[in-house]
Amino acid sequence: SIIQQLPVPRFGGGGFGGGSVLIEEGGSATAVWGDDTIPGGGPKVFAKIGETRPDYQAQISNELRFKSLSLAFLLDRSKGGVIRNATQWNYDQRGNSVDWDAPAPDGTKMGQYRPRRYLKYARQYIQDVSYLKLREASVSFDVPQAIVRKMFAQARQARATLSGRNLLTWSPYEGTDPDQRRSPEVGLASGMPGEIWAYLPSRSFWFGIEVGF
Repeated sequence: SIIQQLPVPRFGGGGFGGGSVLIEEGGSATAVWGDDTIPGGGPKVFAKIGETRPDYQAQISNELRFKSLSLAFLLDRSKGGVIRNATQWNYDQRGNSVDWDAPAPDGTKMGQYRPRRYLKYARQYIQDVSYLKLREASVSFDVPQAIVRKMFAQARQARATLSGRNLLTWSPYEGTDPDQRRSPEVGLASGMPGEIWAYLPSRSFWFGIEVGF
């Protein structure tokens, strides 16, 4: 999106922890600006670090069949977009991150390193939420006619299916789920979505038998 006219001075940016949506004429209504550091240890700068919206979203579904066996799947892809990982920030502040005691690049602990780095580098907690998910997959088998007749005298056909949902996720995001977010963040007035203590998506499995008469 492009803001074509804005009758007031630009506003936003910076915000909680050095990053939020910045509204300005000629800019994007979903642009996130925050603190950044020039490579090589240069001074801190205020720059655009991403967009809350993804570059694109797509789903790919397919079904493969070989004789009596068939395989179907649904892939869900989202590329780009950033949100604030408020879960990780809160855990670091309270000293109970899962990797709080892990060694950091500067010799300290990760739970200490990340909050300090965030003061100059907003991308520490404002993270890429691109993902590829295997949303659904199923395997079906057409039961041979001889077995069908033994099980169901009047049946013409039978199919057994094993299926699952939310099976796998690939993402650089370091929080619980890149697809779950609050928008806007409650009480932070940053204008950008954030994820805080979201439940992991439930992984479900089903087994069923379909009989035709």
